[in-house]
Amino acid sequence: MTKPPKKSKRFQYNLESALNFRELRQTQEQDKFNKAEQKYMEELGKEERMKNQERAENAGLVSEISEGKTIDFQQVMMRKAHLEQLKGEIIEQVEVRETAEKEKQDQRDVLIQAMKDKKILEEDKEKKREMWKNIMKKEEMKFLDEIASIAYSKKVRASEEEAERLKKKKLALKEKHDPVVADPVNPDIDFEENLHELSTDAHAQDDDQLMVD
Repeated sequence: MTKPPKKSKRFQYNLESALNFRELRQTQEQDKFNKAEQKYMEELGKEERMKNQERAENAGLVSEISEGKTIDFQQVMMRKAHLEQLKGEIIEQVEVRETAEKEKQDQRDVLIQAMKDKKILEEDKEKKREMWKNIMKKEEMKFLDEIASIAYSKKVRASEEEAERLKKKKLALKEKHDPVVADPVNPDIDFEENLHELSTDAHAQDDDQLMVD
């Protein structure tokens, strides 16, 4: 459960099958507990009805004796025997009810454990989901940074290409106006310096011509 989630477009829990199994187990144990509880309630109700019957018959017999009515001794003995039998049945029913109650409690413990087992994986799933969200967020930020870096590089390259294009255009214009201005060795010679050299040469030629004359 400590294994980090993988990068993916959709979150995938690596223990999803185990979680599904625990969910199914919890459902099954819940059904068992419901049945155990129902059985306990049935046995408890039966015990209470038997005890109520015993109390009613005892009260009836005592009432008849206290009123001084003539009672058939054989009938009294039969009713007493019936009460003894009922008392024995109640004792047995109490044991049945206690057994049902224990089974219900045992099944409750099993159900609680199944719920805890399921909750462990549910909490782990949510933890992994948050980890996956953080991973994907970092990947998204990384992707956006890469896109921004590429865009910036393109912008810088385009700016450099534009500067180079303008530089070549300027040199081409200089060569078009006066090819002498452009120095093939150093094309960056200042345009005014070339004009100055041309002017100096022109004056020198004039002075030579005057001396000849």
